Amino acid sequence: MSRHLRRFNSSVTHQFQKKYELPQGNITHSGNRPNILTSLQKRNKFTAAFEIMKRNKLWAQKNTDNDPNYFENLSKGQAPKVLYIVKDKQYLITKTFERKNHKISDYNAKSRKLSEMNVARVVDLITKLDIIKEARLSGQIVRVHGWIFLLEQGRFIDLGISVDD
Repeated sequence: MSRHLRRFNSSVTHQFQKKYELPQGNITHSGNRPNILTSLQKRNKFTAAFEIMKRNKLWAQKNTDNDPNYFENLSKGQAPKVLYIVKDKQYLITKTFERKNHKISDYNAKSRKLSEMNVARVVDLITKLDIIKEARLSGQIVRVHGWIFLLEQGRFIDLGISVDD
């Protein structure tokens, strides 16, 4: 099974690199926005993850060049009134989050914090999957990155939660 996974992974990586290869050069940022690619660039010389971050930044910039309020307006349309966690102990999970984060009064900040905690948990769960363990044992390089997509900016943010081999 791991041999097939390795062959699939190699094929997908090759197709991705061939299809999405960009000209060489550095991506800069404008204004006082931080360059979110720095941490990934240091960890991974050129990977599919770095490519996704690079393309996302270009896409977000293109949209904000056309309409500076594009993502801000888009995010205003997202107003969930209910947080539904499908777990046996959903009440306990939600109450624990509220107790630990009661000092955060802004709804958006609270929502983002919950999303970041969720990403951290999912990264941890993914790295413990049998298929990931088997792939690593067979010599494959498996990287799991914890990112969050900020709709109001139209960009991925690297949370610094990455697990390499």
